Amino acid sequence: MSPVEEEDRGSWSEYRRLVVSQLEELKEGMDEMQKTLAAIQENIAAMRAKAAAFGAIGGVIFGGLVSWWFSKR
Repeated sequence: MSPVEEEDRGSWSEYRRLVVSQLEELKEGMDEMQKTLAAIQENIAAMRAKAAAFGAIGGVIFGGLVSWWFSKR
């Protein structure tokens, strides 16, 4: 250990470096989490669009069948 490192041991300087390194790690984790969240939001939007399309198709089919059923009577 160099004399400078021995002086810094247990000092505010060492604590500051530790805090800064922890904050940098947290920032990296938050950046990754934001990317994941954006991907999830895109997937949800795509699923909503598909659900709306299938709902519309199902409604048209059901409406057609009901209309056909009542027109036969």
